[in-house]
Amino acid sequence: GVAGGALGHEKVLFQRDVAGDAATATDGEYTVVLDTALDDVLRREGIARDAINLLNNARKAKGFEISDRIRVAWSCEDTEVQAALGEHAEMIGREVLALKLASSEAVKGSEVSDEMELAGSTIWISVVRAS
Repeated sequence: GVAGGALGHEKVLFQRDVAGDAATATDGEYTVVLDTALDDVLRREGIARDAINLLNNARKAKGFEISDRIRVAWSCEDTEVQAALGEHAEMIGREVLALKLASSEAVKGSEVSDEMELAGSTIWISVVRAS
């Protein structure tokens, strides 16, 4: 009891609040909360997927056939982009048919590279048909 009296469930209001990055849905008595905060692992995977799109667009722009194997050299000063491309090099290579995907400082600003944006950072990419 409260202050000498009984407190029944009809006099209590339950309110659900969610702190931080979360998405919620309520259906009657049930509430589901999903944490939508991005951690480093998810962020780097997203960068890798964006890199796949960037490289596939570069393939198209160069007029490569869908089955052409390529070699990719890249340079970026952003450490998170570097980590993402390093950790996911195999997946990226498989998705864009790259026989080689390598970091190379020589690509930065060279006439064979294209300056693009990836994850808000400048990246220089060279895409050539593998012989």
